[in-house]
Amino acid sequence: MSQSYARDLVETHGRGPVDALPLGLYDEQVLRVDFTIEPFIAGSPGRHVTLAVEAVRRHGIEVDFGPFGSSFDIDPAAIHTVVAELLHVAYSNGATNVSVDVVGANDHHDESPAWEGVVIGGVRLPALHGVLNQIIESVERELGSSLKDLSRNDKQTAIRLLDERGAFILRRAVEDVADAMGVSRITVYNYLNALHR
Repeated sequence: MSQSYARDLVETHGRGPVDALPLGLYDEQVLRVDFTIEPFIAGSPGRHVTLAVEAVRRHGIEVDFGPFGSSFDIDPAAIHTVVAELLHVAYSNGATNVSVDVVGANDHHDESPAWEGVVIGGVRLPALHGVLNQIIESVERELGSSLKDLSRNDKQTAIRLLDERGAFILRRAVEDVADAMGVSRITVYNYLNALHR
């Protein structure tokens, strides 16, 4: 993510100071987003699934759609916008759970171990290690306190900022944010649901 892109993002969307954004995390990478939307009924996936997939495709992104999960490759500069829209459309149309996993697509795609042409494993993009902590630290700096010490209203603000910065597209983010805030996962889900209504 370039500094100029981050500055444009801040000026366009008012997401806070440039230095609060986690820059340089995905430089020059193509990412793969794997996602599942529940409930899913094979042959009749429902509007919460089909409309969410269409929301991604409207960005000119090809989605590999399947009953056990779907995926797409994406430029890191667009990931926050596209995944946020995917989540918003899914939950707005009745999804009960959306799981999103982000892995490297370019650097590690050819290195996935395979046996007789079937991929049997994958490698996570090392650059993603520590991303959530960096995003949390940027929000804490902006709000002037650790997540745990924030008031209830400020915790809701923190969830909004974390969501805008893509924190919840990372695996186990809800659990880790809940631990950092000293609240339950249900509380974090409730704050997120209130944002996406």
